Amino acid sequence: MAEFTESNIRKRTDEGRFKRGKEYRWEGAVKDRVCREGNLEASVQGSYPQPYRVSVSFSDEGIKSTSCSCPDDYYGDCKHVVAVLLDWLDNDDEFKEVEPVEKTLEGRSKEELTLLIQEMLEREPSLKRLLDEPLPGFSGSQGSTETVDRSIYREDVRNILEGYNGRGDEWDVASSLESLVEKGKRHLDNKELGEAEAIFEIVIKETLDLYGQIYGHESGEIYGAIDNAIDGLIECLKASPKKTEVRKEVVDTLFWVIEWDIDFGGIDIMNGPRRALLESTDTEDRERLRKKVIEALKSSDESGWRKNRYGTFLLELCELDGSREDFLEKLEESEVKLPKIEALTFLELGQKDEAVESAREIDGSLDIKRVADQLCERGYGEDARELVSDFVEVDGDKRLKEWLVEFDKRNGNFESALEMEIGLFRSRPNSSKFGQVVRCAEELGKGEEYRLELIDELEEEGKYNILAEIYLQEEKLEKAWEYAKRYEKSKRFGNCNRLKEKIVEAGKKEKPERAVDFYLDRVYDLISRRGRKNYRRAAEYLVKVRDIYEEGWDDLIEDIREEFDNLPACQDEFDKAGL
Repeated sequence: MAEFTESNIRKRTDEGRFKRGKEYRWEGAVKDRVCREGNLEASVQGSYPQPYRVSVSFSDEGIKSTSCSCPDDYYGDCKHVVAVLLDWLDNDDEFKEVEPVEKTLEGRSKEELTLLIQEMLEREPSLKRLLDEPLPGFSGSQGSTETVDRSIYREDVRNILEGYNGRGDEWDVASSLESLVEKGKRHLDNKELGEAEAIFEIVIKETLDLYGQIYGHESGEIYGAIDNAIDGLIECLKASPKKTEVRKEVVDTLFWVIEWDIDFGGIDIMNGPRRALLESTDTEDRERLRKKVIEALKSSDESGWRKNRYGTFLLELCELDGSREDFLEKLEESEVKLPKIEALTFLELGQKDEAVESAREIDGSLDIKRVADQLCERGYGEDARELVSDFVEVDGDKRLKEWLVEFDKRNGNFESALEMEIGLFRSRPNSSKFGQVVRCAEELGKGEEYRLELIDELEEEGKYNILAEIYLQEEKLEKAWEYAKRYEKSKRFGNCNRLKEKIVEAGKKEKPERAVDFYLDRVYDLISRRGRKNYRRAAEYLVKVRDIYEEGWDDLIEDIREEFDNLPACQDEFDKAGL
């Protein structure tokens, strides 16, 4: 085993974890120490009644990998791993050398193994259910699901999931699920497809039924178990003979995953099953799938996103065994409407009029944009503009108005583009849109005319902050500063420090006095609020003051430090900043 030091351990974690791990080690929290084939195993008593399980493996270069059943095993070693490593460093003789489990079992007689199993079942009665589960290599369920008792695995998975309470025990749940998935893979290796399919299906369905409760928590480990079960199911599909019941079950479960993902809102768990069903199915499988997709389309709500996901999959299935025309025929037969996909399909077939007709039934601006862009690419720009314009008249969508502006600019129709630009600016005035209006007006020789007109409007409406941004954009810093101060006076609450700081930063070479005054105001304001974060920001402003000062800096910083010498955290942040 390669040697390592306390310094090596410290580098593998942060200071807080290292300190707490050291405390655990001295408190005697490390128990059940074992060294198995040069690797460490131990339990560490943490904040919960159930101890955390820690394992450490080594290579010739040093520590190869570590794992812990606590939820904090993601970014560097957790405090429990640190405790075990420090314990090994100081008390390696406390770690009992033991044989690999397999070797130990091989050395026992049948009678001894029977007694051992009985004792284990007495200590952990829940393990008795394993006696009813077929062992890999002894099942005989090659292509059939009829002899498989699914209730055994269903109860097994439910017992595992009942142990999940969302308080750091996801590792235990995931580990138990992974153990069952590995058993399914051993069945698969022995060509016992019925048992393998049943295990994978039940792990997937039972766990995903719970997923809405665990999603957003520390659920990554559990998601990994689901993902591995899906991979196992895909291997079952590749191995299953055609026209068998087990193949039908596999195909149905993979499609169930796609349905679940779409209904849940899309976490991309459907990508693997979708690829497998497109790449590893035959004509008969896909005909069944097409019927299932159409039923899903008929029963789904009006969500365009969900229907488009189903529709795209249906199109892919149709293209494998027929053509895009077959896809359109199936939609017509089933009376299902997928306007965006139909429009794009008609375009691929060169049927522009039918594409536009379908697009008029779209109810989402992003989908309209997609079809309009495709029309433009195929040389139907005017049809695209008419389509978008009609939609804007009904919906008034800002993104489609922006699309029309860019279209008109590309095609030299600046009068129409300017009218739309002005409307967009007035609906939500900002300096960026102001610049776009002026640049568009300049194409018509009217840039200054519209610039002054819009500035007058902003003045009348009291939008001094936008005027300050505009003058800053135009590098007229005195006007920008004037309007920033007017804006600040007009506000009943708060300040406009961010706006003023942008102006100060832009003009600190020409107006260093103004910059210094502003920075010092910020320094005193931040220190008055107290807190290390504010002291750190105050120090950053003082660095800017120092960079501007030509004379008198030493006296200034000495006075400031003396004024706040009763704030040690503030002095510490000043030291860190080199002040």
